[in-house]
Amino acid sequence: MKPQTISGLAAVATAAAVLAGCGGSGSSSKSTTPTTPTAPTTPTITTGGTEQRLSASEWNLYKTKNDTFVTVTNKSVAKFRSCGTVAGRTTSADQYVKCMGDIPSQEIAATTDLGKTLHGFHPSAAAACTTSLNAYIGTLDQWRSVVSSVQASLSSAAPQSSGAAANARTQYPQVQSAAKTFTKECKPLS
Repeated sequence: MKPQTISGLAAVATAAAVLAGCGGSGSSSKSTTPTTPTAPTTPTITTGGTEQRLSASEWNLYKTKNDTFVTVTNKSVAKFRSCGTVAGRTTSADQYVKCMGDIPSQEIAATTDLGKTLHGFHPSAAAACTTSLNAYIGTLDQWRSVVSSVQASLSSAAPQSSGAAANARTQYPQVQSAAKTFTKECKPLS
């Protein structure tokens, strides 16, 4: 059994008190005004309205972070390709490591920064925007994991570890696809 948190217990106590106050035959006072239980308030979402999408300022922040991410990632994918070619022509692990340089760590930093920015949009997003936002964040997490494996392969300094870089090149289109869906569902309409 999971331990209960104080806020969880408070919610249970509040719910019990509300239910107890809903009337019953044990009540000694009679109300002349009928009581109607109030439904919990939820944000109103209109289909096609801007409430489902990011605000213009959020979108501008996303564009800035995404532009940085795309610039770094395009360089990374190109480096993964060229260093993989170098590794295929040589048995020198040092040459492969030197070719890759710090590209994986730059890529991980850019991916992490974009992911944090996207996480910050959760309070504003709703409906299809939330779904695409979550999918995009998940895809970025997978991408960061793939790039982390490239970085780990560099520490082993084996020329055949260029396979991790080849895997990264094949994974990047998934990130691009998630970004397209996110744009379609979350970009402000105006």
